[in-house]
Amino acid sequence: LLGRPDAVEALRRGAQDAAARPATLLAYGNAMLDAGDFTEARDAFRRLAKIDAAQADAHYGLARALRGLADEAAANQALVDYMAALAAAQTKANGLETAVNLTRSTAAVFDLLSAGRVDEARVQLGRVLAVDATFDLVPLARAAVALRSGEDAEADLDAIITLVKSANPKLGEPQR
Repeated sequence: LLGRPDAVEALRRGAQDAAARPATLLAYGNAMLDAGDFTEARDAFRRLAKIDAAQADAHYGLARALRGLADEAAANQALVDYMAALAAAQTKANGLETAVNLTRSTAAVFDLLSAGRVDEARVQLGRVLAVDATFDLVPLARAAVALRSGEDAEADLDAIITLVKSANPKLGEPQR
């Protein structure tokens, strides 16, 4: 961007806008780092970190800008914040991956039940329970296994009704 003053100017104007988009602030901060304007870069990355503290690139860019300004203590804190943001992003990604895997594993319970393989479905349900017994689909899967096995599923059915009502509080109200 440094060879394109018009592009840098457009980024500057966008970054100065009170409603600046995070991507604009990130691009402007990086352009200012490349240009050696560490004060402008610092300001852009601080605004970005204020808008989205989970934005790891904001903290990393801020650390680079602060190093350029010879503020080592603040740069080190920005690096700590960068590492924390990376760790939080990884934790969130792991949580999403776990939820996807639990959903697939629970779906396998229903697939096994549909194929009449109740014992295998019970084993698969045990695997799901071992990972997260509070997963939203667990009561439904437990009730399905119990019903297919001829067991009492009353408690699981009550849990399903509670879950559905919590998702839709108007459920059960008289229709007009």
